[in-house]
Amino acid sequence: MNKNGNGNGSGAANHENDVIEMAKSWATTQDVDTLLGEISAAVERMTGSEASSILLLDANKKQLVFKVATGEKGSSVKRFYVPLGRGVAGWVAENNEAVIINDVATDTRFTGQIDKSSGFFHPLHHRHPHGREWTIDRRRRGAQ
Repeated sequence: MNKNGNGNGSGAANHENDVIEMAKSWATTQDVDTLLGEISAAVERMTGSEASSILLLDANKKQLVFKVATGEKGSSVKRFYVPLGRGVAGWVAENNEAVIINDVATDTRFTGQIDKSSGFFHPLHHRHPHGREWTIDRRRRGAQ
């Protein structure tokens, strides 16, 4: 039986184990690209997402670049960049404020440009104080 009182090992206990395993792996990973790939994969597992991406801030160019993009359209998304202040990700980066959007179609910050060009994602965004940001794509079928 886990901390939640059920015996199936699901829920918060699994996420806790995921976080512990991630921390162990990240402590020994020297390569930033490998580390970002592992973070992206872990976020997908924990959220039940089909795909994810990590955007990094290029402060000189004042834009976000896709450092990691997974899923069916991941490779096509990596050719794009997002100017600060443009779209949801650009807004998050410019305002340094995390945002969760349940329906991007109703959010005025959502431009849909990358969606239209790549057919990729409907995002949730999280911004880390040190300029890292990630986008979590739609959930896998049956995921909660």
